[in-house]
Amino acid sequence: MARHSTVSIEEIAGVVPQLDDTDKIAMSMYGNGGAAGDTSIPVSLLGADGVANTVDGMRTVPMPMLFNGTTWDRYRNNEEVTLLASAARTATTDSANQTNYNAKGLAVFFQITAVPTVETVTLTVFGISPVTGSAYTMLQGAAEAAVTQRLYIVYPGVGVAAGGVSVVAGYPLPRTWRIRITHSASGSFTYSVVASYIL
Repeated sequence: MARHSTVSIEEIAGVVPQLDDTDKIAMSMYGNGGAAGDTSIPVSLLGADGVANTVDGMRTVPMPMLFNGTTWDRYRNNEEVTLLASAARTATTDSANQTNYNAKGLAVFFQITAVPTVETVTLTVFGISPVTGSAYTMLQGAAEAAVTQRLYIVYPGVGVAAGGVSVVAGYPLPRTWRIRITHSASGSFTYSVVASYIL
């Protein structure tokens, strides 16, 4: 005796998959959409951030996503970002605001390769208030006047600065943050700043 089962056909991206003449569900698992009955997987689900909530059926995405309170973002590993590329600068410079998706902290590498005489530059890490958008100081390095490389750590519960670490701050990294290099005068410094997120 043949057994029969009932299959509920859910919408995918707002479209109900079509059935072919053998009553098999003719839908692409590759997001192609090139054949009759195929329904493409939305591009917004394949490696993007800020994906909106949906009620158009079951979607399977081969990557972990985290809800940010409004939309969905990809989960990140430890990754690096260039905040200020190496260049000669003569005035106080801020990086762009950065988005921390899921890291707890940060390692900041400050590389100074050319200096003027008797002037200094100082690195500061700021958190950005989600209410006002104003910056608050999380970590401030020493005033630097020589060619050098400095490493700063922002991480909850971090110990004292030791070895190659110049300054630490035992705070969790907020979602939005940035750095500033403050110049004491108008002499030309050449430097770069790179950060590594720490999970």
